[in-house]
Amino acid sequence: MHVKSMQRLDDPARNGWRTLCRFALQLTPDCLLYDLKLKEAPDGQLKLFTPTWGRNAPVASMSPGLREKIIKIAREAYHDEFDRAA
Repeated sequence: MHVKSMQRLDDPARNGWRTLCRFALQLTPDCLLYDLKLKEAPDGQLKLFTPTWGRNAPVASMSPGLREKIIKIAREAYHDEFDRAA
């Protein structure tokens, strides 16, 4: 599992939530997830958001354990990609 591509977003905080990036995740060799978002909550915790369709219905659901693994991988990729460039 690894981040395939990542785009930094400079979205201003809404209601205290700040969108850090949008990314594609190679979950398995056969599964690529697009348009995932990493957001920072008002309390500083990082949260993962999947794309939505229709009336904001999520297109994917994940166990808490998998969600945490993806957040960790995305956070590391974010720091590698953007903190080193600064």
